Amino acid sequence: MRFRFGTTLRDILHLAWPVLISQLAVMANGIIDTVMAGRLGAVELAGVGIGSAIALTIYVTCSGVLLALTPLIAHLHGAEKPAAVGEEVRQSLWVALGLSVIAIALLRFPEPFLALSDIPPAVEERARAYLNASSWAVPGLMLFRIFSGLSTGIGQPRAVMRFNLLGLVFKIPLNLLLIPYHRHCELGEWLAGVALVCA
Repeated sequence: MRFRFGTTLRDILHLAWPVLISQLAVMANGIIDTVMAGRLGAVELAGVGIGSAIALTIYVTCSGVLLALTPLIAHLHGAEKPAAVGEEVRQSLWVALGLSVIAIALLRFPEPFLALSDIPPAVEERARAYLNASSWAVPGLMLFRIFSGLSTGIGQPRAVMRFNLLGLVFKIPLNLLLIPYHRHCELGEWLAGVALVCA
């Protein structure tokens, strides 16, 4: 019994630690945007902070639907049904397409979220710029969610971890390149969103 427990624990840790690092890398992206936007000024920092919070809410809500792919893939992979795995992935692409349309529409027209925030016009303008640029990242994020579900479902979460870490490595230089470090720059928040798309 102890041997089985130890084996199970090792199997869980083998799958869990790459997932943990992947999630930390994802959270670090938002932190990097917020820290770097702080150098532009208080209004810019507020715009990026609110924009990233709204974007994250939309991303998590829409891409969360695709989390169902992981247990489906794991079940089929364990049953040695590769053809069924491929079919699930193909069907998830259609789901991702529909979710992308919804997410892009919400990011391009964020009035309901901004109305709840009740923020000054200057901050709202900057949040809109960030959300507008971030909308271009949606298709890629949805495809990556499918890749993540497939990789994790077949017991290979390290591939997802490597991509998340690679994106994080590119994030800082892209922000340094694209976000101009001076106050009252109208393009600062938009370029922060562009950096998110590129990374």
